[in-house]
Amino acid sequence: MRFGAPLFESFTSPQEWAEIVVKRNYGAAYSPIGLGASDGEAIAYGKAAKDAGIVIAEQGAWGVNCLSTDVKERDKALAACIRGLELAELLGARCCVALSGSRAQKWDAPHKANFSRGALEDIASNVRKIIDAVDPKNTYYTLEPMPWTLPCDAKSELKLLEMIDRSAYAVHYDPVNMVYSPERYFDSGKFITDFVEELASFIRVVHLKDIMLLDAFVWQLHERVPGDGELDYDTLLTCISKLDPDLPVITEHLSCQEDYDKAEVFIRGRAKELGLEFVA
Repeated sequence: MRFGAPLFESFTSPQEWAEIVVKRNYGAAYSPIGLGASDGEAIAYGKAAKDAGIVIAEQGAWGVNCLSTDVKERDKALAACIRGLELAELLGARCCVALSGSRAQKWDAPHKANFSRGALEDIASNVRKIIDAVDPKNTYYTLEPMPWTLPCDAKSELKLLEMIDRSAYAVHYDPVNMVYSPERYFDSGKFITDFVEELASFIRVVHLKDIMLLDAFVWQLHERVPGDGELDYDTLLTCISKLDPDLPVITEHLSCQEDYDKAEVFIRGRAKELGLEFVA
């Protein structure tokens, strides 16, 4: 496993970026460029990462809605995801990651039609178009799971793998994003074990955070700093440690460096107690 987290420090060159990542003892990192970056920038950052022994975990293609009912918006979203995959290929990133989209007006919002057969077929078709436009050799296209869009669990991920039918489609694993029932919340260890066993060979990146059920009616779940929630981290770390040694495990959605440092101490500490090792 390779640990990583977002950077709060500013940088002006690929070398400066790599030095910050190494100084923080991160073996993995988020992509340092946005979708507006040039091919040359992507290549330069990819080389800096390789020279420093850093694995770039993911190139994001966020904020676009490939399931929009507006044709122009959907086409714009597909173009953005194609560019994201192109950049991931040039960077040598583990994957390009996006959301499948939503039938709602907002790109990541809940909507009852997100689970329809039509949405599933559109997701598979969109991913095929994105992958076929780039034909990546060094990276993969992935969809981050969500509780109110597909994929949302192992079953829907397996179905998409079958329907998409492209070797360049892989799995982005975020267990917290798939905790949407009391069964999964109170027995997250079983849910984690089952998911990893079924999809082990397809997992390219893991997002690490935590989750807490509030003592409030009706059903309210909030994200937490790893270690401050109820996710079964011992099971999670044990399961993913059996995968690729270079698997990036990266924290997200925290507000400050102090929280990211706290998360790192907890994750590395639990791994050490379990006899597990990070490459970096």
